[in-house]
Amino acid sequence: MNGSRKEFGLLLASLYGGETATMIVRATRDSNHPMAYGVDQNGGWHLLMPIADDYSFVEISGGPLSLIHWKHPETGRRYMDLMCGVDQFHEVFASLVDDITRRVQTDDSAPESVLQTVLEEWRQLLSPASPAISEKLRKAIFGELEVLRLLAIGNPYRAVESWVGPAGGAHSFMTPRADLEVITSSQEGLSVVISSVDQLDPPQGRALLLVRVSVRDSPSGRSIHDQVELLTELGLPMSALVKRLAECGFLLGVDSDDARYEVAKSPVIWEVTDDFPGLRSSDLPESRRHAITRMKYVLDLTSEQPLTGGQVKTLLGERRAEHDQA
Repeated sequence: MNGSRKEFGLLLASLYGGETATMIVRATRDSNHPMAYGVDQNGGWHLLMPIADDYSFVEISGGPLSLIHWKHPETGRRYMDLMCGVDQFHEVFASLVDDITRRVQTDDSAPESVLQTVLEEWRQLLSPASPAISEKLRKAIFGELEVLRLLAIGNPYRAVESWVGPAGGAHSFMTPRADLEVITSSQEGLSVVISSVDQLDPPQGRALLLVRVSVRDSPSGRSIHDQVELLTELGLPMSALVKRLAECGFLLGVDSDDARYEVAKSPVIWEVTDDFPGLRSSDLPESRRHAITRMKYVLDLTSEQPLTGGQVKTLLGERRAEHDQA
């Protein structure tokens, strides 16, 4: 559970335990910036940023998220009040609050300016709401979250940073010694669908691993949110996960998340060497390649020898340790 979710939960427990105040407020743990968490009698969650009496800002209202003025009834102190009053958006709001409090601690700008900057970044990222995503994309996201979970077991601090595909990276994951290109499939066998001419291009100075994740529908399986919960339990920050998912096209806490999936078997992993089958961009002359805007083909890897667990650990573990010690 991330920091603000825990704090909001404690405040709600106090609220439902008999408090009669209109809003219960508790200061954040950052003593250098006197922000505060708050919950109100209607169950709304608040981040309160103290501001000077003459400070002005543009208020936002009329949706699940609002930014308004609030004056403490006892101290009379004036606050910028960022509030979410809709339960289904509390998950995303908590991640937004965590991002704001973290950025306030590291940014030299005035805290109230940081709040508005981060809020605008998130509004651009998450709005307007995207149309319903396809079943294929849901399964692809679920498969990448499964690979992220496996990486997080070895190094939770770097795992989410390595997930670069959603932000436009050449491959799904980039680690110091190898890139991982994840392909999710619900079909039997060992075929994969390659959807671009450069998808199997190895990165400069690193290995490329092709990871096939078998994902299928299962009423007893897990949702995307369930996958995220597993990752946060391993130590990955919720705010970073929410951002990555939004970049994938999935808004956690907003988009429907009723589907349940399971990983049918352990991921199958191959190293893409020079003699590995499939096209590379270098196979096509540049004078012809520039005109290809879309391509897709099926690669049957039944005859290719996958890597053993020890070989994968060598590529992602021992080599990464060498990098860390360098």
